[in-house]
Amino acid sequence: MKRIFCSVLVLIVSACAACAWGRNSACQFTATGFTAAADAATWVAVDGSNAMTSVHAATNGWSLAVKDGGTVLFESGVSSPLGFPDSATNTVVYALTVVKCPAPSDHATLIDAPCSIRFVPNPFGDSSTFYESQLTSAVAFAINGLETNGLTATTSPQLVEAAFDAPCALNDIYIGGAPATAAWAQSWGGGISELILLAQPPSEEELNAIRRYLSIQHGLAVPTDSDAGIATLLISMGIDTGGLFNSVFLAR
Repeated sequence: MKRIFCSVLVLIVSACAACAWGRNSACQFTATGFTAAADAATWVAVDGSNAMTSVHAATNGWSLAVKDGGTVLFESGVSSPLGFPDSATNTVVYALTVVKCPAPSDHATLIDAPCSIRFVPNPFGDSSTFYESQLTSAVAFAINGLETNGLTATTSPQLVEAAFDAPCALNDIYIGGAPATAAWAQSWGGGISELILLAQPPSEEELNAIRRYLSIQHGLAVPTDSDAGIATLLISMGIDTGGLFNSVFLAR
């Protein structure tokens, strides 16, 4: 698979985390919950149930992620990834990300150790391909709702989905930045604007609802069904759409 220098807009991970989510509950992160100080960065879930922090302090050459508008940016090859605390001992089984990849670059890690989603630039063209790390569980990919691991370099956002054959411990997962093994010289450089954690892989109905929400929220070219019932389903899953599917009727 190929590696890309990409801007990640949304990341959705199906997981069981320390907040003990139910079958249809979610733990959601948006860029508004991200803060960065001089020595650490923190990303708090929308409902306050969980948080990621920078794995490395801003010392010994490491830099921290920063927020720029609606995205959390990893701006250099030595940006610290974000990680979960040891208390988050449950597992990740499914991930969806909305990425913006304007140009291929050096090796990049979107999710690292032991569930790694990496990119490598295509030396023969403009497209790039995901691949799974030698250390990770088997991964099935979908790009913009289609079962493929090919990713085209474009300034438009794209939806990337990854289903892991075996669960990965949440407190072993790193998001963005440079990987745990710095000698690999692989780093994710880009931005993330949203993260949603689910207890189980989504059903077809749930997946359509999530895709529909992300498509409208981020302008994705992803085929989805109608909006009927989606708002109620997303609420039942614990996903805050910010009123995206609300209907307002005015009479006079």
